[in-house]
Amino acid sequence: MDVPFYIRFLHKPLHQVLHRRGYGVLVGSALHWVLPQRALLGLKNYIVSFDFVAEKFDEVPQPEYENKDLSYQVDVGVLEGNLCVMCNYEHVCVDLWVMKEYGVKESWSRLFSVQKIRNTTAFGFLRPLIYAKDGNELLLEVNDEKLFWYDSKTGKARSVRILDGPRSFGAVMYVGSLIPVEDPDEVERQRRLREDAEREKLRSENNNW
Repeated sequence: MDVPFYIRFLHKPLHQVLHRRGYGVLVGSALHWVLPQRALLGLKNYIVSFDFVAEKFDEVPQPEYENKDLSYQVDVGVLEGNLCVMCNYEHVCVDLWVMKEYGVKESWSRLFSVQKIRNTTAFGFLRPLIYAKDGNELLLEVNDEKLFWYDSKTGKARSVRILDGPRSFGAVMYVGSLIPVEDPDEVERQRRLREDAEREKLRSENNNW
């Protein structure tokens, strides 16, 4: 397996602390990470993927970020099954991009730009979670401590209060399924029962001859 040289930096403690997505974002059959730029090492912002089916690493093409005369950090997420990118300009503005067709650079589309949310001093971290049923509002996790419904048409946000909730948290989207999760021990037990039943059947048939 060919491993790109920059993959080694994903395991650095500094990367885990600053970018909080060391475990990756799963889209399709691939897991994605962000490798932040390191000017001294000549490294740019990379979006790196590992495809579990093809068993190979790859670099995902990025959108053409707007030049706001500000430095920026990039993070990745998933929105309705599509890879998305949050481009954070010095913690004062965040652009949200979505890749409509995976792997195609030209399919990146900027959904909106979040300038400021009331009761939030800075955007240390912002991540989209899910759309509301009307399709206009988007649930955002901000700074690992607040949830907001953000209206992309009006640019307004309203806070989601969690009664007796923790001061810091991480939100995870859960999709229910009727497909049971197989227990390896139970699968093995059932296999042995079938084998025992087959042997018993053969023994019975031989005794009848």
